[in-house]
Amino acid sequence: MGGRTLDENLAHVAHVEQANGPADREMFLDDPGVLERHLPSGEFEEPRAGGAMRRVQRRPQRHDGPQREWRMKGLRSEQSLSRPPTSPAATMGLFRELRYELSALIFALGILGTVFSLTQYLIPTQSPTWLQSIHVAVGQYVIWEAFFGFLAVLAGGFYFVDTIRKEREFDRLISTPSKEVFVKNMKRIEELTYDHLPSAYEHRFLEKKREFRIRG
Repeated sequence: MGGRTLDENLAHVAHVEQANGPADREMFLDDPGVLERHLPSGEFEEPRAGGAMRRVQRRPQRHDGPQREWRMKGLRSEQSLSRPPTSPAATMGLFRELRYELSALIFALGILGTVFSLTQYLIPTQSPTWLQSIHVAVGQYVIWEAFFGFLAVLAGGFYFVDTIRKEREFDRLISTPSKEVFVKNMKRIEELTYDHLPSAYEHRFLEKKREFRIRG
């Protein structure tokens, strides 16, 4: 024999096979509210039954996963390429591209300022007329002229010599016939290529990678 339930839950509405029968007392006495997410029907003279929430938060229509992430990265890359570079990055890129020219210009200006200040101190009356007119225009600022001229000589000269030194180091590392040696020094070559030397050296670096069939 089968067991009988101790807590009998009577039907709230008419029995399915006895459709003409009335609804049970629980429908009107014990549970007149909302049960099992069912809302009561509106009365004839009252508004219809409303939803439990005014707004429903739903999931997206599609979930692209990694593909959406890759598309967003590509979009950000395109936007960054379409936007002009920021001022510090553009300045450093220009200085790297014109490394020789700018260092030579700074060095030359430093030499010029140093010569002007020395001639004003040592031979003020024996200088040419055009140089004496410069001395008059500079006046008491000749000390600053000498100071900044000396700094320009040091900075321009150091940067010019450092460019030659890095260029020779790049040539030595890139000209190796051994793939093993090239891979060992590749981090230093990348640093020289992308941080110090002009973009023309990048083409040589990429050609060497294709020669050794190195990806990435």
